[in-house]
Amino acid sequence: MAMTTIDPVALHRPSSFALPFLAFAIACTLALLGALAFGDIAYNRTRFTAWATILLTAPALVLFILWIGRRPLRGAWLHWWAVGLAMYLIHLWYGFGVMLKASFPVTYALQGSLVATSNFLLAGVWAISVLVAWFGLAIAWIHVAATLLFILSTIGSTVVFGRPPSPWIGAIMIAALGAATLFRLTRPRHDTVPVSLP
Repeated sequence: MAMTTIDPVALHRPSSFALPFLAFAIACTLALLGALAFGDIAYNRTRFTAWATILLTAPALVLFILWIGRRPLRGAWLHWWAVGLAMYLIHLWYGFGVMLKASFPVTYALQGSLVATSNFLLAGVWAISVLVAWFGLAIAWIHVAATLLFILSTIGSTVVFGRPPSPWIGAIMIAALGAATLFRLTRPRHDTVPVSLP
């Protein structure tokens, strides 16, 4: 199938909403309430929501690798992708809005231009990707760009620069991506990949 194909019927099937939104509700509750058990609530909410973002987005990344160019992108991919974005925006709120008082000069001074710009760029490109998919538009390059930006940002913030347990969470994502890539490479192109999350 063409890389730009999106299945408009499957995008809004209620059965594909349930698991991603339940996972989001649980992850959000744990991230926000779990931080209360530690000293610096804003800092820990920023950390915990970053980890929750990675774990919620991993299913979307796996489905993207399995489906792009072979079958239409479906609701399961979109809904995991959307809840990942929602958690990322909560993460940005605590990191940028609460900890750094929504100050661009402070953010750039503390994080540096590369990290701060990539965080804001990721939020914008990811939001466009979700909106494009939500309305069933076939603009594959925006999904590819957002996916690559997320993967690079996550590897940098967890595996390269992260403090424990961040590298482990990054490693889980890398392992999931590696398994999906291996599965895709070992399946003939004409095969239908039997992967569907509710």
